Amino acid sequence: MTIDEKYIGKLFLPNIRKVKDGIYWFDCFFCANSKTSNKKWSRKTHVSLGYLYLKGNSYNYCCHICKHRSSLKNTIKELSPELFNKYESETSHDVSPHI
Repeated sequence: MTIDEKYIGKLFLPNIRKVKDGIYWFDCFFCANSKTSNKKWSRKTHVSLGYLYLKGNSYNYCCHICKHRSSLKNTIKELSPELFNKYESETSHDVSPHI
């Protein structure tokens, strides 16, 4: 399990499910489409679909209903500033220059 996957689990996303490696579906927390009457997962209608998908080495967020897009890092920052601080401290060593 990667650091990003660890923090995806800590976000407590509504109705999350792992579709396959690198792809998660869940109710979008930005457009609140989880309040719709149809809670079925549907590729045809994109009901209740927010996505986290792996692109390169990082996850990105996208909703096909409200069109909200961001990196996992910014998604964590928007949803849980306290969790974001922990994420930053855990990932900061990955990008520090080696002296």
